[in-house]
Formats: sequence, structure tokens, C-alpha cells
Amino acid sequence: PFDPNKEKAIEIDGFQEDRESFGRCKCYQIRAQGIDAAIIRPDRTCYPADLVEIIAPVCLREALKLADGDGIWIVLL
Repeated sequence: PFDPNKEKAIEIDGFQEDRESFGRCKCYQIRAQGIDAAIIRPDRTCYPADLVEIIAPVCLREALKLADGDGIWIVLL
């Protein structure tokens, strides 16, 4: 499983915009089935080791034709 304590992270400081605040988080560069992306882990939320959120410049569901519950291969960069 993914262990965020053992991987090199890009740290993003929290900030406030208007009345909403966004907490600090860490990002990990990945490639998701050939698409450059990142795992994002908010610092104040407790995630299990087998759960990750992925952000990408494209909609991965559309680009990879994914349905709920589908698995994908990711590579940490």
C-alpha cells in the first residue's frame, strides 16, 4: 500500500479565500496509466493507507473510461 511517510512530497500551505479556509496538504507526483497526475493528501484528514485521491489535468474517468470500483495502475515518480 501507499505509505505517505516514506515518499517524497510537495507540501502546499493552507490558505483562506473569502470566508472559506483550505488546509495544508501534501502532493505526490504519479503517472496514472500514462497520464501525469498527483496524489493529494490533506494533513488534517485521516486517510487509510489504501485510499488515495488523485488529481490530474484531465478527467481520469473519461480519459481512462473508468466506472465506479474500477482499478488503475499508478507509478510514483
